[in-house]
Amino acid sequence: MYIHPILLNLRRKIRLNKLIDLKKLLTLNLLLCLSCLLSFAQDDNTFTYNDFLKTLLSNHPVVKQANLLRVRAEKTEQKARGAFDPKVEVNTDTKSFDSKDYYELTSGVLKVPTWFGVELKGGYENNSGLFLNPENYLPNSGLLYAGLSLPIGQGLFIDERRATLRKAQIYYDLTEAERKNLINQLVYDASVAYWKWFENWNKARIYEDVINASQQRLDALKLQVDAGDVPPIDTVEAGLQLINLQVGSATAEMEERKTKLYLSTFLWTEEGIPLEVSENAQALPWREFEQNSTEINLDSIGVGIERLSETHPLLQLFDYQKQTLEIEERLNREMLKPQLNLNYYPLSTPDELQNLATNNYKWGLNFSMPIFLRKERASLQLTKIKIQEIEYKLQVKNLELQNKVRASLIEYETTRNQASRLSDAIGGYETLLLAEREMFNIGESSIFVVNSREQYWLNSQLKLVELLSKNNRSLAELNYNLAIIEPENDTD
Repeated sequence: MYIHPILLNLRRKIRLNKLIDLKKLLTLNLLLCLSCLLSFAQDDNTFTYNDFLKTLLSNHPVVKQANLLRVRAEKTEQKARGAFDPKVEVNTDTKSFDSKDYYELTSGVLKVPTWFGVELKGGYENNSGLFLNPENYLPNSGLLYAGLSLPIGQGLFIDERRATLRKAQIYYDLTEAERKNLINQLVYDASVAYWKWFENWNKARIYEDVINASQQRLDALKLQVDAGDVPPIDTVEAGLQLINLQVGSATAEMEERKTKLYLSTFLWTEEGIPLEVSENAQALPWREFEQNSTEINLDSIGVGIERLSETHPLLQLFDYQKQTLEIEERLNREMLKPQLNLNYYPLSTPDELQNLATNNYKWGLNFSMPIFLRKERASLQLTKIKIQEIEYKLQVKNLELQNKVRASLIEYETTRNQASRLSDAIGGYETLLLAEREMFNIGESSIFVVNSREQYWLNSQLKLVELLSKNNRSLAELNYNLAIIEPENDTD
């Protein structure tokens, strides 16, 4: 079980009305204490994106729910294969009246269905009694038979059993695509939540730094006013700047707490207990944040767009639904044929097995067919309509995803370039601010100009953090539209 050191606080208290085994509780506490010790040893409260995804993909209930789809598909296929299981039947019918044994009919049969539509059948019959129907007269030792039932018309190439099994096999692939789609959606939603928290956490820290500098400047001005070196109006200007910064900081802190709470909804322990992000959790500071170092390969993106119908689980869902309907269409076509079954069973007594399939046998021919075939023809047409609907949906969704990939790529490249340029500009704003502060200290500038320089510097940092967050959200959206889950994690 993976638990990041900062995820030590439970998101909520364990509810009193929920009984928890004492041994499990002690084990959980031990694990949490161990994680806490490791946290102090590492002295690192940075909660990285990869740490977040690792916890998400290991323990989130949606991931576990998605993995259950595989089990359900396996059991569905097992159930369909059960239609081909050999079957044993034993029947006995006895009548006794007025101390007379009228008859006793006993029969046993073994039926073995095959994939090719042929049903193998073998059995034993033994009848006795005073008032047997003449057709039930058998040798004293009974009668053995073994043979087959062959559908010559309807059911020769496909029947309900074979269609159900084939659908179950396709259903396994369909649920695998559904599983990937659920995880893909979860990772995207979680990634958006993480990068919004990253943005607001950094904004709150930026405000803290600027507020500290503004507070120190106001305190220094008050001392200078008391000494008569500067006019009192300068403290009003500096005080208003501090108030505006404090209002912005309060908003940033509020947004940070809100996004942190939402981020916590994606964090769970292996036992299914929700976690919350610790108060001491830190995102990577924007100055240390290395913008996506790996350049996106445009050629691979182009190939990914061309192969979306093969790789994207949402499009695969449509394709597997279409394959299922094609099996149904094939079965409906088979239903247009007449039912014509040939039955042949050689007969023998247990004492004369060598005469099997020579002179003694039973055979028959069964035929039936609706005159108008209205039900069968309508079913076939309805299936064709469903296939056309799936094809139209597949075309629309494929084009929609292709355009979304291109739009995400445009947004990613644009925000990346903007962030790179603004990062260079921030250095210039900081240089101007430091120079203006020096000029103000020697009386060559005003508090208004210093505040203005500081505001530009603040706004540029806030804008850069927004761009970094937006850039990573666009990358998450690009991966989502291409169905690329990062970091690659097999959740089996």
